[in-house]
Amino acid sequence: MEAAFKLLGITGNPSQMEVVDLLEKGLTKQNYQKAKEFMGFSHQDMATILSISTKTLEGKANKDRLSDTSSERLLKLAELAALAMQTFNSTELFHEWLQRPLRPLGGKKPVELMVNMYGLDMVKNLLGRIEHSVYS
Repeated sequence: MEAAFKLLGITGNPSQMEVVDLLEKGLTKQNYQKAKEFMGFSHQDMATILSISTKTLEGKANKDRLSDTSSERLLKLAELAALAMQTFNSTELFHEWLQRPLRPLGGKKPVELMVNMYGLDMVKNLLGRIEHSVYS
């Protein structure tokens, strides 16, 4: 979890209750910008993943907070990215992997499944299987 927070520009390793409080309060647009930069996604891609309109995102100042739902999705995305860095040890390989159709995902690209929490979990689980050499 610490790596995911670092990716979002948050220092420390919050407890589970602190994470719940943080998500309820909402992550900031600045946290969003850090994740967007790391992922290499467009505003449109990020807006789709976070279930928020691009106009809403663009209208926010850096210190403005996202909704609890968007914050939760952003944290899930950061957890997935942190696991990917642990698995691939390369941002470039991770970005390539996100855009590649994969048989375990029904021939879909990982980025295509990241539109809801279930899809984010599927991609994260696949990364875990790859990390433990159980790719199928």
